[in-house]
Amino acid sequence: MQTYVINLARRPDRMSAMTAQLEALQIPYTRIDAVDAKDEHIPDIETRIARTGPLGPIARGDACCSLSHILCWELFVANSTERYALILEDDVTLRRDCLKLFAELARLPEEVDLLKLECYGGASRQILVGKETRILPEFRVAPLHSRHTGSGAYLISRTLAARLLEDKRLWPFTIDHMLFNPDISPMTAVARPYQLIPAIARQIELKTDSDIEEWRIPFRALSWFYIRRELRRTWTGLALLPKQILDVVSGKSRVIQVGLAPE
Repeated sequence: MQTYVINLARRPDRMSAMTAQLEALQIPYTRIDAVDAKDEHIPDIETRIARTGPLGPIARGDACCSLSHILCWELFVANSTERYALILEDDVTLRRDCLKLFAELARLPEEVDLLKLECYGGASRQILVGKETRILPEFRVAPLHSRHTGSGAYLISRTLAARLLEDKRLWPFTIDHMLFNPDISPMTAVARPYQLIPAIARQIELKTDSDIEEWRIPFRALSWFYIRRELRRTWTGLALLPKQILDVVSGKSRVIQVGLAPE
């Protein structure tokens, strides 16, 4: 399995922490030089990521983060014949149980091309999933039926990475919404994201240490634009409720807590 770590050149502290973590787990990796929003000229940013979408403007930092993931896919497709690549952002911590999963990737169902490994927003986070498949005594996988954002740790198949790279339309959302928000993403019909239960990764959520938070601040200033955007997001969520309730009642989906694998 190929492992890629996305890291800004100006954040050697994060890379040092990731190196220590992955070496302790004996996971070889390739560092990917992340696209830096502070660079004035960024190739492909206008041809791959839309300036705005249904959820409002896409901040430059988020667009650059999304481009960094695309770079991982390009390298994976061009240089590997492995079935899966592990994509990590440099502020993720992995549970030791991850080694059990990575040693048994052949147990994943053939249809799993995208597997979210992290729990985003807390271990008690509730999401909707489809029918679960047990792959090891400790782990199950299930189709993701509701939004579970964050792109800190996931497995992507070489086949899916190649298909996504062939799709040249502008992304109207950030990477995590494109991959892991089946409520709104035009990509999830192809990607068919799955969730690992329990999760084996957790991303830091400290805004003070975020390299993209500063680019989001201007879009959070109280204004008519901000109010309209938040109303639009709220309405989108409310409009989905009847279908989600029906899916739960009919047994198509069920509510779970993602949880985290034990240390």
